[in-house]
Amino acid sequence: MVYVIFLIVTLPAAHVLSKIQLPKGVSVSGISGTIWNGHAQRAQAKGFPISDVNWTLSFFPLVLGKISADINAGNMRDVAQISASGLVSFKGQHLKVENLLAYIPANLAISLLPLPIPIEADGRFKVELNRVDYEAGCQTFTGKRSMVECQFYRCNRSH
Repeated sequence: MVYVIFLIVTLPAAHVLSKIQLPKGVSVSGISGTIWNGHAQRAQAKGFPISDVNWTLSFFPLVLGKISADINAGNMRDVAQISASGLVSFKGQHLKVENLLAYIPANLAISLLPLPIPIEADGRFKVELNRVDYEAGCQTFTGKRSMVECQFYRCNRSH
């Protein structure tokens, strides 16, 4: 019995994640640590590159059939990369994120928008969401967003 507990506690994250089918548009690489306290060197979600993803998986929600983990990713001091932290939970098709704090480079965010004229941006967006609920096409967001030292300018790309 002690051996089984030891195996569960030291279960390698790379082994478990290699067996899981990730959602479309999501990839993870450079996985290390255990399933309980793990690290991914790089992740990509819907075109957003995220580096240095760390997680701490909670045991008690697993008893209730839910996956819940504290997530920290990126470097908040580096304006050129995405950084985020928050509590992420899954149960079936329901995704919930609580206390999300994210910084997104403005040029990356702007590049994903269908704008009628070419615009470039410097700086980054700060997103604070108290709660995000997503279930089978139904989305609910509660929180605020702001721009942190952003500059927008129209580009003349003809030269």
